[in-house]
Amino acid sequence: MSYYQRQATVNTDGSPVFEKPVDDLNERRVKARLEAAWHCTLHRYPRLHGVDWYAERDQRLTGHIELKTRDHSADAFPTVMLNMRKYLTLFWAEVGSGVPSIFVIAYACGTVKWCRVWDIHTQRIAARIGGTRKLVKSTSDREPILFLPVSNFHDL
Repeated sequence: MSYYQRQATVNTDGSPVFEKPVDDLNERRVKARLEAAWHCTLHRYPRLHGVDWYAERDQRLTGHIELKTRDHSADAFPTVMLNMRKYLTLFWAEVGSGVPSIFVIAYACGTVKWCRVWDIHTQRIAARIGGTRKLVKSTSDREPILFLPVSNFHDL
């Protein structure tokens, strides 16, 4: 099923939710890899929160993690999109908590890459208006987007 064919389910408050069982499966696979690599436990933030997970080690907060899964290989595009609202949520989570916020990309080929949000130099990356012009989820599908060079990401 393509992005444009997705149908929403409804959250308890009536808001649309576009996650599917395959999304949950992909997230669980990546979550296990991140936990093993970073020696931490990832906990889901509440549904509709601006960030996917927080990381914990020894009963201490150690990070905030946002995951984007891609249905193409890691070498398909030179950039990855991060919408401005996610960037700002991650940035202020790091500023407010004193622990890193990490943006993770998981590709269909199995490659996982990450970058610390603090290291994204927005002064060098002009935000553009991006997203789909077709109404899929909501009218906010068009919004300010950062196109981040994949070359700036680390391999997991």
